[in-house]
Amino acid sequence: MPPKTVTCSICNQEVLKSKTWARADGTRACRNHDGIAEEAQKLQEQDKQRLAKETTHREHAQETRWKKDATAHEQFKREAKKLREYADSHCWTCGREGISQQEYWANVMVAQKRLELRGEFNLLTLQEDIQKLTPGYKVLIYIPYNDEKDHKIRQAITDRRFKDIIHLLRRVNMCGPCIETFGVKDRYTEQLPDVSIDQLEALMPVVDLIDPLLTEIAKRKETQN
Repeated sequence: MPPKTVTCSICNQEVLKSKTWARADGTRACRNHDGIAEEAQKLQEQDKQRLAKETTHREHAQETRWKKDATAHEQFKREAKKLREYADSHCWTCGREGISQQEYWANVMVAQKRLELRGEFNLLTLQEDIQKLTPGYKVLIYIPYNDEKDHKIRQAITDRRFKDIIHLLRRVNMCGPCIETFGVKDRYTEQLPDVSIDQLEALMPVVDLIDPLLTEIAKRKETQN
């Protein structure tokens, strides 16, 4: 392939392109013409400045996108955390605030220890005495959800976020009264572990281990009251 040629815009001669420089008007001129070298150098500097500005602009735009993405991600995490906290602390069907079974049994154990410290531990009245010392929150329990059977449960859920995803979660957090209302108590009892005497005896070392902590919490509760 023959070397590429162009027409010089000053002398109008057909010359090799490699022997010319670009000019501001888009044409090319022989390098030996006066002022062409300076004009070409000025264009190169302008090109460098333009490229530098474009690079800075792209980098700034990319950084802005990253910041927006990071902000959106953090916002999503905060919203997800709030939703998770609400899901665990409220009955989905009636909206009552409540506590988990774990928190309830922790309160029961502290209440029993408080009764011991008072010298008022009595098996005959234990349940009533514990109820007086534990907060009046409803206990919340996650119940398995069945799409085919539980249309009324889904209809009762007022929070659209839960209603839209309950078929994926396959469970619903409900308080005791709602469990009774919707007739799903059997699903709760099915989840209860069948604990043997041997298993209870095996747990005794754990109970002994946390007894000092329960005593400390119970003393603090007694002082507060």
